[in-house]
Amino acid sequence: MSDDESALTTDSVSALTTDSVSALTTDSVSALTWDSVSALTTDSGSALTTDSVSALTTDSVSALTTDSVSALTTDSVSALTTDSVSALTTDSVSALTTDSGSALTTDSVSALTTDSVSALTTDSVSALTTDSISALTTDSVSALTTDSVSALTTDSVSALTTDSVSALTTDSVSALTTDSVSTLTTDSVSALTTDSVSALTTDSVSALTTDSVSALTTDSVSALTTDSGSAVTTDSVSALTTDSVSALTTDSVSALTTDSVSALTTDSVSALTTDSVSALTTDSVSALTTDSRISTHNGLCISTHN
Repeated sequence: MSDDESALTTDSVSALTTDSVSALTTDSVSALTWDSVSALTTDSGSALTTDSVSALTTDSVSALTTDSVSALTTDSVSALTTDSVSALTTDSVSALTTDSGSALTTDSVSALTTDSVSALTTDSVSALTTDSISALTTDSVSALTTDSVSALTTDSVSALTTDSVSALTTDSVSALTTDSVSTLTTDSVSALTTDSVSALTTDSVSALTTDSVSALTTDSVSALTTDSGSAVTTDSVSALTTDSVSALTTDSVSALTTDSVSALTTDSVSALTTDSVSALTTDSVSALTTDSRISTHNGLCISTHN
């Protein structure tokens, strides 16, 4: 074979056997033109050695067809340089197999453009290792589609950094599965923005662990919707700090179930604002324990509305 592989026609490149492709030197691969790389067959893609893949220029990587990308071995995907990963087209990123997704190095994941992250298939996202998830930039996390967020494994959600959790869009937060929400670390829950807390579904609120509820900031508690108030479990209500109880909106208080009201500690009831006490329904007042009723005594007006 001539040393001047850059002179190879596209037809000649397409005609190369897999053995011939595997035999190409790194210098030869680096010399391939954009058109020549585009002409590589699917079988040729799988025949590229890791050294050859590492030798591809960024222009060459952007020329790879989706079929060639999907044919890359996991070792070849791992061998892609960060510049090469950044050069992959969105169509090429979408063509990565689940095995390829798990083969991406943490540096490679960090190098993905936001458009590329948005182009990842749900299978590829679910295949990302926890180290790869931790390596996602905040811009990349914001670029994840709702389908991708739903596809994250519980281990992946647990691996999100606090900055990443803060970067989740409200649509992404709404897309989190209940299993994912229940695995959020207390630091992650504390990192949720008020808009994110407001975006939690009722099922997600119910899935929060007691430690997570305790970790909610007062601003986050204030951001709970009326529906979220009714979704708070009795264990979660018991776990609310007195500062958090004081931060509950009147709408959230009036939405609490009778079981949740019964679960309020005397310290929590004492922490209710006068407006919050007034917002308690008659059923909620009836659900208060004797000690809790006593704690509302000193001048606080309990309403008698339903």
